[in-house]
Amino acid sequence: MGRDPWDFGGGILRILGRDPQDFGEGSPGFRGATGAAAARQVMEAFEQAERKPKPSLQLLFSDVYREMPAHLRRQRAALERHLQHYGEHYPLENFEK
Repeated sequence: MGRDPWDFGGGILRILGRDPQDFGEGSPGFRGATGAAAARQVMEAFEQAERKPKPSLQLLFSDVYREMPAHLRRQRAALERHLQHYGEHYPLENFEK
């Protein structure tokens, strides 16, 4: 199996090309008990959010415009066709219907 495309290895600051020490988070005092407690809170909130069902995929197309533009109607139709053929490869059970 290849490299996970979602594994950015180091978090958002690394993705943006920034070093955590640029913001002071890398200092020894920051990573003490306060930093560890904050990291636990963030991870708990993230895990709790991940357990909730994701919004319906239809909201990608219907939640912005009063009337859907033609290019979005085409994209929605393409997504529907794609999921009819390859839906078993996606965690669709994690999304609201």
